[in-house]
Amino acid sequence: VQSLFDNICQTQKITIPEENEFDGLVDGLETKGFIKIIQSKTKVKRDDQIQFKVEEQVLIDTLEDDTLLGIVLHNNIE
Repeated sequence: VQSLFDNICQTQKITIPEENEFDGLVDGLETKGFIKIIQSKTKVKRDDQIQFKVEEQVLIDTLEDDTLLGIVLHNNIE
């Protein structure tokens, strides 16, 4: 999942967060109820799967909203 997120950041020309920052973003999304983390059998965090708890199209529309994405990333940097 992190490599996919890194590719999205690179495409959007956004600074790629460190691994611990990425983990914080994922934990925050899980806490807010947007996603559910399904631990892998290997117990390696990188192999975990993410299950979305919102409709796919709503998620896609939100991620494509440059203004909203900028606000979220700006707030997480501060």
